[in-house]
Parts: sequence; C-alpha cells; structure tokens
Amino acid sequence: MPFRGIETRDLLERWPGLYVRVARLRHGERVLGPGTDLVIEGFPRSANTFAVTAFQLAQTDPVHVAHHLHSSGHVIAAAARGVPALLIVRAPRDAVVSSVLRKPSLAVEGVAGRYASFHEPLVPLIGRIEIASFEQVTTDFGAVIDRLNQRYGTAYVRFDHTPEATAAVFERIDALSRRRTGELDGRVVARPDDAKRDDAERLRERYDALPAAQRQVLDDLHRRLVPTLTDPPHHADN
Repeated sequence: MPFRGIETRDLLERWPGLYVRVARLRHGERVLGPGTDLVIEGFPRSANTFAVTAFQLAQTDPVHVAHHLHSSGHVIAAAARGVPALLIVRAPRDAVVSSVLRKPSLAVEGVAGRYASFHEPLVPLIGRIEIASFEQVTTDFGAVIDRLNQRYGTAYVRFDHTPEATAAVFERIDALSRRRTGELDGRVVARPDDAKRDDAERLRERYDALPAAQRQVLDDLHRRLVPTLTDPPHHADN
C-alpha cells in the first residue's frame, strides 16, 4: 500500500503501530520490526544519511538499523516497543532550505509546516529517547554513540570522527548515490556540495518572509528538543 502524499502519512502517523505495519509493506527492512536493534530518524536533510552510514561503518558486528522514513510515528513506535532510538534535530531554517534545495518542486511554506508536524509529536519523548543536534552528529558522532550506549546499556562501537573516517563515510554515500541514480548529483546526494549554495540565499529569504509567529513556533520546537544547543551559523548544504 503506497503512501499517497504527506496528508496520508500524517493521518497514519496518528496511529504509530498501524503506520509501521503499512510502512513495512513499502520499505521492508528499513522499517522497525522484530529484528530491529536501533532506529535512527530525523527530518529530511538532517544528516540522517551521514549518521546511518557512519554508525554502520563503525560497527564490528551486524546491527539492524531502521532509518530514513522521516516519520515521527517511526520514532514513537520505537519508544513504545523499547527499541533504542536516535532522533537527529536540525535548525528549522537550515532543514527547510536544504529540503527545497534537494527537491525544488517543494514549497518553503509546505516544508516549514511539515517541520512542525514532524517534531511536535516527539516533544513528549524528551528523556525517553536519545536526541542529537545536526552539529553534534556531523562533528562528534562518537560522543552521540557514547550517549546512546549510556542510555540504553548497549555496546555500540563509537565512530572515530577523524577527517579520514569522515571521508570514508562520504565515499560510501557517494557510492550509494551512484548506485541508485547512475551518477553523482550534487543537489541530491546527502553531503555538502558547492553547487547547492547558488540558490540557498534566495531560499533563505523566502524562509525569512514566513510569518514571524510561524518561525517562532519552529524555533521553539528546535530549542525544546535540543535545549543545550546554542544558535548555530546557518548552513543549507547537507
């Protein structure tokens, strides 16, 4: 049963157990199931691919990771089943702009609304799941894995966040992109790319033109989920 747009997904996510069962019909082992060891999720363009790839490269034993549904229901279902879960949170302006850079057919207004509908149901899970900022994942992912282990009593191997290890992650990401599309498209592949910067400023201006009250709601969600994060410089390249 394929999903038919954001509206259907939003409706199903009100019942996370049902959502997960339906999602497995489409996405298979990428969805939480009986053999899942860990769920890694976040809003699109929030270093999800980096986190999953870096985590898997670091492990010496197989770990079944469910990932990339970009669904709050996926995280809620994991918490309900007691499955370790890592939620990655990126600042709203950066996440929205990067999402539209990735897929220009999207509207800034619509993606901003989706940012709210994705994150709002996850606020009650604060303290029950591990939450990391985009900056933490992309600069010190080993420390994030350490926190996962401390919270859940797991023994995952930490990612050594060196330039060499980071390069290996991006090499794997590039290879996966080429395998899916036959080429390396800088606007699509989940890694920084200079070609994406050309349109970023225009999209930032569109985001900044959203009603101030709406932007405040998104900023408040971000700060509640990652309360120790100071306001970072804005980027829209991952």
